[in-house]
Amino acid sequence: MSHVIMQFGQCGNQLGEELFSLAFSDLVSSSSSYWSNSCSRDSWFHHTARGLRARSVLVDTESKVTAGFRKSPLWAFRSSNVVSSECGGSGNNFALGHCVRGPQVREGVLEALRRECERCDRVRGLVALGSCAGGTGSGVGTYVLEQIRDLYPKKNLISVLVVP
Repeated sequence: MSHVIMQFGQCGNQLGEELFSLAFSDLVSSSSSYWSNSCSRDSWFHHTARGLRARSVLVDTESKVTAGFRKSPLWAFRSSNVVSSECGGSGNNFALGHCVRGPQVREGVLEALRRECERCDRVRGLVALGSCAGGTGSGVGTYVLEQIRDLYPKKNLISVLVVP
């Protein structure tokens, strides 16, 4: 069973990168059995011919944060799961993120989430990472999470918010 991580805004994307880096280093350094590592790996990553790809959807209204992620030869974010609109950001404004930017990125985010869920054998739940300050993490994040709750009413939905 897998979890799909939704990363909203600068805070959520940076937090997600650290989460997956930590999960990967834990898998590599673990002295557990192969089966245990395989199950853990499959919960966080999808194995491809080019290495491991994080089970994650990255959402931002600016591409500066997601473009700066390091490209590891061992694991990476799937580029098709990066949803970024060059609309100038949300300007630390919840209302702008929720009422304007959220509807602008809605279709791209839901499509990326659908594709990522289809790659999983079974999705246990969705985890949203973001900040309760700012416009993308809070405004776009809450708008998209409302849409996700309508589409996946029986899935566990966990929101992890950073309070400034």
